[in-house]
Amino acid sequence: MWLIYSLLTAFTQAGADACVKGLRGKYHPWQMLWARSIFWGALALILLPWVSFKATPLSFWAILAADLPLELAAIYLYWKAIEHSPISLSLPFLSFTPLFLLITSPLLTGERLSLLGIAGVVLVVVGSYILLAEENSPISSIKTLKREKGCQMMLGVAMIYSITANLGKLAINLSSPTFVVVVFSAEMLVVSTLILKITKIETPMVLRETLLTGMGILSALSLLFHLIGISLVQVPYMIAVKRTSVLWGAILGIIIFKESRPLGRLAGGSLMVAGAVVISLWG
Repeated sequence: MWLIYSLLTAFTQAGADACVKGLRGKYHPWQMLWARSIFWGALALILLPWVSFKATPLSFWAILAADLPLELAAIYLYWKAIEHSPISLSLPFLSFTPLFLLITSPLLTGERLSLLGIAGVVLVVVGSYILLAEENSPISSIKTLKREKGCQMMLGVAMIYSITANLGKLAINLSSPTFVVVVFSAEMLVVSTLILKITKIETPMVLRETLLTGMGILSALSLLFHLIGISLVQVPYMIAVKRTSVLWGAILGIIIFKESRPLGRLAGGSLMVAGAVVISLWG
């Protein structure tokens, strides 16, 4: 059953990304964050009966405080990346997160690199080269990366996620997954509301915009499936399957938005996902 829930997590995340792309910059990232936070908040209310409210150490709240600005930066860059570049080109760069984790995890959690981890890194690097290559030139990938701002932004998101993933793990170790989700959802709803008030950005009419509503529902479902899946199996296995959302997102970009170079992007994206899975499971 864990595999089904993990795949559902990946599919719903890919669907939410497609909704964001379909909006084509119609809403500001802070408006979309608020819309998504509404549905996260609804999920938090549903989970309340199963949450154990026990005393948490001060370090737990310090971790959440450090995590908040990083999450906001990642969310902003993530949506801007999808707006600026084709999702079949930008999303696969999330596969660099495990690569960056090879640097951040030893510093924050003491985890070390293995030979299979190195093999995963090679797959990610080769996959990214194929993904970006557009001509018969050894530097074509560098040119594409330099031109595609969305890919650059998604690399930044991958780096940030390599830090927040470790912070999230530390927070869960000090409490529980459901408690972290409820606190995080409430935090995001409050912060996103304050951001709209301070910046005087109009609060979106969520239910009047089909894609905005779809994004919120799919994001909440993705979070719910993530919680169920991660409770049924070891974390690395669930995360490895969840990372296939990058590939499903790329496929949706090609099918729905008719993005160019489908074979090259699928080949490169597949290698990057394979590398991410190898690093997640055996790195």
